[in-house]
Amino acid sequence: MESLNHSGFRFCVVDGPLAPDYAGLYALYDRIFTLPDERESDAGFRKAFSFNTDPELQQRYGAFAELWIAARDEHGALVGGINFDLFHLPEAGCASLHVVYLFTDPLRRGEGIATALLDEAAAEARRRLSERRLPSRPLYLFCEQNAPELMTREAYARDLADAGIDPCRRLIWWHRRGFRRLRMNYVQPPLDEGADPCRTMTLNLRFTKRSIASSIVAAHLRRFFYLSVLKNPSAPSPDAERVLAALTPDHSVPLTGSLAYYRQLARRVAAPDFEPQSQLY
Repeated sequence: MESLNHSGFRFCVVDGPLAPDYAGLYALYDRIFTLPDERESDAGFRKAFSFNTDPELQQRYGAFAELWIAARDEHGALVGGINFDLFHLPEAGCASLHVVYLFTDPLRRGEGIATALLDEAAAEARRRLSERRLPSRPLYLFCEQNAPELMTREAYARDLADAGIDPCRRLIWWHRRGFRRLRMNYVQPPLDEGADPCRTMTLNLRFTKRSIASSIVAAHLRRFFYLSVLKNPSAPSPDAERVLAALTPDHSVPLTGSLAYYRQLARRVAAPDFEPQSQLY
């Protein structure tokens, strides 16, 4: 499905590895995401795509979809993409969208491509939910972000060099689009067999209130962990279960972060004596 955004970019939804835009999207993604514990392999993406047509998993977890959207300019050049997961959370009476990867051609930064892709992903999610007569509001948008407080100098420098944006500036970009950190010690389980869990990220949410019910976060993360990250494993993941166990029912998770804090953080991590923290909270 192709659509034209008010920004002038053309968008095409990719729901499987045989879609014409998938190879180009993966190549652009592969240039930008290089940190070993945060990048997904082509085989991993293909397996996640296969779940879109797995009736047993759709029955067990509820309606969900692994999707990409490609952005092309008026000349047809691929300028960016977004990979996201859409989940219906019947036990919470809502739906969620997890932005897994959002990226633009480094030569096309500053043109509003990433913001337009975010808007298009939310619009596509609501279209799909409505088509299945599932509630499309509220739709909670989650993402993960590297936490400079937890990163070594080497990891910080590599992230900056490959992504083309300073990690603290990236936090400011997301904050200005309404995303705030969830105050929890977040760990993403290993993306591939034999890989390490990622302990240098935060979970972020686009939300205007000061906190969100733990039950919503847990419902979202159970699907994200066991479908998108772990690819329907044969046994529970200790890393995933520790994160989920901390989300106590009938409680809420505070949201935190501010422009002032991220600006101060940029100065702190640039100091010669900076040492990464072992955990945030």
